[in-house]
Amino acid sequence: MSRNKIAVIIPYFGKLPDNYDYWEKTALKNDSVDFILFTDNARDSKKNIRIIKMSFRQYTDALREKISDKIVCPKPYKLCDFKPAIGVLWKELLVDYDFWGFCDLDLLFGNIRKFITDDILDKNDKIFITGHFSLYRNTKQMNELFMDKGEYPEYNYEEAFTVKEACYFDEFRGMNLKCIRNGINVYHNKQLFLDINPSKFEFVNRKGTKVFCVWKDGKLSTIDANGDEEEWLYIHFQKRNICCGSIDENKNSFIMIPNFIRPELQNECYSLAGSGRIKNYIYSIKFYSNRVIKNLKDYSIIGMIKRRKRQKDVEIYKKKLCAIYSKS
Repeated sequence: MSRNKIAVIIPYFGKLPDNYDYWEKTALKNDSVDFILFTDNARDSKKNIRIIKMSFRQYTDALREKISDKIVCPKPYKLCDFKPAIGVLWKELLVDYDFWGFCDLDLLFGNIRKFITDDILDKNDKIFITGHFSLYRNTKQMNELFMDKGEYPEYNYEEAFTVKEACYFDEFRGMNLKCIRNGINVYHNKQLFLDINPSKFEFVNRKGTKVFCVWKDGKLSTIDANGDEEEWLYIHFQKRNICCGSIDENKNSFIMIPNFIRPELQNECYSLAGSGRIKNYIYSIKFYSNRVIKNLKDYSIIGMIKRRKRQKDVEIYKKKLCAIYSKS
């Protein structure tokens, strides 16, 4: 039995993603990790998944009451910036846990405890630096780390929490930099998870090899044309519209091919042979076109230029911080 109790907090408002039942199946299999979902969807709690029903307005009211009355959060996606404040926001809810964290719903879990062991948890205060899955030690220092103040181009919470656009405060523009400056022990091994490229139709592993995904009895793997198998902590299929076959509660396995999850593999639907260059090319054009249109709508051309400049400044600043604190 694991020494470290973990709670994963997920605020999600609006229609749940089509893959939710499959996400739920993989989360339930990790019964030593508690998942707490704040949502306005009509779902019931199951085993280690606790549903707390509330509206988006109620959640943002809690942020204004417990964090700052100046917060700006016009839509649910903006809640990503507020994830690092979860330790303060839901302090009473987390009192019995050693670690709290957050995750996205556009992913599937493998065996969490196999990859994130007690030994790793004992030696580190933060696990991973990504927004799709991260854990924080449940201490005053880590819970209040989001309030630590850095200099430009690092985002501080007073800025990130009071502008309408997403600032990626939970990742590289905010919390990652604060961890470096404060000498926080962070465990980040990107070889443990697969973050599928959203601009390409095909699924490829870190070697660039075409694969499909299999979940079986809690084990999550990718398999290539040679039958070679790699096991993963989780697979994140960001920004994809996933079509899902009806989940079979009696089956303890399912497969995932590009943009489709079904209970079993049907070979005629997806071939691992060939490059599929034309399909990838068309898919990439649509992806980047949609992203440009969305960014223009959200930020304007001037806003996009400013954000790109700040991103470059963040990358330079991070290198400077790493050079300074690696010597201390």
